[in-house]
Amino acid sequence: MLAYAGWSGADHVLRVATGVAVSILLARHLGPEQFGVLNLVLSVVLIASAVVPLAADTVVSRELIAKPDRTDEILGSQFALRFAGVILGFVLSVSGVLFLRPDLDHALLIALLAGSSVLFLSAEPISVFLQTQLLANSIVSARLPALSIATLSRVAGISFGMPLWVFVACTTLEAALAAAGLVTAYAYLGRKVSNWRIDWHVMKRLLEDSWPLLASGIAIVLYMRLNVPLIASLSGDAEVGIYVAATRISEAWYFIPTIITAAAQPMILQAMNGDKPQFLLRLEQLYACVAWASIIIACVVSLFSGAIIAILFGPRFENAAPVLAIHAWAGVPVALGLASSQFLLARNLTRISMYRTFIGLLCNVALNILLIPPMGAIGAAISTLISYVVSVFSLWFFKSARSEFFRLLNALSPSAFLSTLRFLHATLKGQPAGIV
Repeated sequence: MLAYAGWSGADHVLRVATGVAVSILLARHLGPEQFGVLNLVLSVVLIASAVVPLAADTVVSRELIAKPDRTDEILGSQFALRFAGVILGFVLSVSGVLFLRPDLDHALLIALLAGSSVLFLSAEPISVFLQTQLLANSIVSARLPALSIATLSRVAGISFGMPLWVFVACTTLEAALAAAGLVTAYAYLGRKVSNWRIDWHVMKRLLEDSWPLLASGIAIVLYMRLNVPLIASLSGDAEVGIYVAATRISEAWYFIPTIITAAAQPMILQAMNGDKPQFLLRLEQLYACVAWASIIIACVVSLFSGAIIAILFGPRFENAAPVLAIHAWAGVPVALGLASSQFLLARNLTRISMYRTFIGLLCNVALNILLIPPMGAIGAAISTLISYVVSVFSLWFFKSARSEFFRLLNALSPSAFLSTLRFLHATLKGQPAGIV
């Protein structure tokens, strides 16, 4: 289990670091407007891809663990559902790009290349199988060559001054190589994709169990990415470039609360089955830890936002500095949302997670429509920050989770910060059992 977490964590950090570095190089090469167009295209693809997993990976994982003797039927049935999803995702991607930017140079080529990257998501059932076998090293080994080749291709394209469509093609190349790597890893384990079989009863069960998760997943993607098409439609491509440049930096730190929360999860679940005060104490420690880690990061990034943008992106992106200063604070509700999800998981209240995602989505769309026309990327950053706060603290509306609303508020207090420092100091000295 520790080896699996180590491989997964290392892969995540590597991808974040590589993504930020390549985004900076692309932004400096393309400029705000073309960088905005590229990210608009990629956002359309990401939103369209939300419909692909008609059979949710978590549901498939549950079935694979419970019925290992029926692996080929389960994977074959998931592949059939996912194939229908990728066809739908391809159509939505191509249609979305052509609808939003029909006058773009090489518009049809860009739309087809972008949509084609969705088709290769049909290989993801193999990834789900490898996860159930705790073979994170196989997943990383399968995808790392794809990331490396695509990254080198992007750097080469920048060096030779290549046009926009080449960088869209790099995304499709990475998806194709990652799919090939997964198939190769599956074959290396002595298994054959040709043995997969479609079972209509399995398909029906997967679909019935997955639709709430599918709806939630679509809502999350819309919640996180719909602001890019809205900025493009309401304020122009250059404002998209400004906004994305800022968020690439502010979102790069989200892995920190993710790692802390993942490390705390076993102790929280263990404490839940034992002493209730201990369970609540662990939650309070987790909330305070992720909240103040995010607040400190937000303070530093916000204070030095001008210098960060100037050094990394150059003078053409100077308008991204105030966007970064605002969006950096979105990391605080994001961290608290991740942490409070542990309470919802422990209490089997995961449906509330779906409800608060929809609340945040509605708030985000309404605020974007209101604030983007007069304020551009800054309005989008304000909308994101407010909607994240509303989503996380909407726990107040649910009686079964209202106690966590007050614990989340308390985590932001100076006393919680001091308690966190004392807790971390004692943990480092080996006195209490720590959460991380």
